[in-house]
Amino acid sequence: MQPLWLLRKIDHVTDAQFSVAHGLSLGAHRIPPGKSWQSEEVVFNPSILSLMDKVTFDVHPDYEKLLTGNAASRPARIEIKARGQVFVGEARYPRGSPSPDPSTTLSTDELIDKYRDNAQGVISASQIDASLRLLTQLESVDDFSEVMSVLRVGQPKVATKPTAVAA
Repeated sequence: MQPLWLLRKIDHVTDAQFSVAHGLSLGAHRIPPGKSWQSEEVVFNPSILSLMDKVTFDVHPDYEKLLTGNAASRPARIEIKARGQVFVGEARYPRGSPSPDPSTTLSTDELIDKYRDNAQGVISASQIDASLRLLTQLESVDDFSEVMSVLRVGQPKVATKPTAVAA
């Protein structure tokens, strides 16, 4: 059995969640990171799945050295070859993770936008607003059950590859 991050055959949403090739294909399609990456339409999109065949990846050449230098380091380098050109990007720390690089810190507005995106379709707009009012002032909430009372989450739908139905 191979490690999940090497998966190339996507039969279930969890296959896509852990597949490096699938994640890079999503990025190449310029789909912003978020819960839409878990939707059936995106997970099983034929264009995304076919691009996975063109994706190759390897460990960053300085991974061990950079990780030893700072445990928060997650060095990444991407090279995209398209239309006869090579486009390169590199980062040492992921956005939104604690690091010594201040440019990786998410602003309060970015965190709120991320929360809204993830909560949308799970709880109502009024619940999102009410929970944000409480969560952004959590230090002044006397009883945490107040927060929990506005969060009523339904059973999430888990995407699986559509199967053909015999006639």
